[in-house]
Amino acid sequence: MELAIAPKLHFFTNFGKIITVRPAVALSTRLPWLQRRLDVSFSVGYVTAGLDFSEGQQQYHSRLHAWPLELFATYALDVARARFFFGAGAQLTFLRASVTSRSQQENELVLRQGDVEGGLLLLTGAEFALGVGALFAEVGYTFSTRSEGLVVAGLSGFSLGVGYRLPFRIFHWQE
Repeated sequence: MELAIAPKLHFFTNFGKIITVRPAVALSTRLPWLQRRLDVSFSVGYVTAGLDFSEGQQQYHSRLHAWPLELFATYALDVARARFFFGAGAQLTFLRASVTSRSQQENELVLRQGDVEGGLLLLTGAEFALGVGALFAEVGYTFSTRSEGLVVAGLSGFSLGVGYRLPFRIFHWQE
């Protein structure tokens, strides 16, 4: 069984107030069926974003922390020296948001709330062999449910990322 670990860095935007860099790491395996063109991957990432706002004379700062977990499958086609892939999967995002009141003397935590969003992920990209692994670039879009209450994150959005897939073998499939 061949596994691969892939650190990656994405630029993420929800076309609203969140524009940020999203680091992630994926663990994937290439399945022995369909001429070894099918991969299954699990990825975990981190997103954070902040916003300053005011109500009257009072200043506030809000901060969102999100940990997206993704499980997806991709199908690949080899063309010349490149491997082009496209796929889909599910995403579960754990969210924590906080609002802090800012005054000249101190900062005071006003509210903290957590939530979970579910979603669907579509992605496409290409990888190129480089050294013992493969350099890849991918484009994705996540459709997620919107949370209610304080955490109205709206983490549906577009991402553009690059990474390096490093394979390692555990055992060989019986063919």
